[in-house]
Amino acid sequence: MTKTTIQSLSSSRFENVFPKGSFGDPTKFQTYLMSLMNAKNLTGPEVWHNAFGPEGKAVWHNYYSGKVLPTKENVRRLVFGLHCSVEEAKHLLAICGYSFVPDDVTDEYLLDCLEGKEFNMVKVSAGLYQLVNDSRKLIA
Repeated sequence: MTKTTIQSLSSSRFENVFPKGSFGDPTKFQTYLMSLMNAKNLTGPEVWHNAFGPEGKAVWHNYYSGKVLPTKENVRRLVFGLHCSVEEAKHLLAICGYSFVPDDVTDEYLLDCLEGKEFNMVKVSAGLYQLVNDSRKLIA
């Protein structure tokens, strides 16, 4: 896939390239991951450092090599490490068999961050931590 193709990959085009039956396949995930990296001129170390911090190299290697599918939490992290658009994030989640869930506070917060182009994981994590603590106070 070329940079032009991946940058303009509409939802209908995405479904043609990655039909629903192909979701949950680590090699399809790897293909899309690599194409996003190429389109954004990001290296593996840049993505894993952005997504997982300095200790994330081992986790990153499993995904980059196409051996395993990441958990939803780790896909969310990769979305920020790759500086994905909302549409790209939805596609990356879908390949792994996940989606953003309507009315899920965490998913809504993360979508807001993506729409606002806030990709700093420290800030995103701090905001999410605050959101969880505020929710606990409301329940108590």
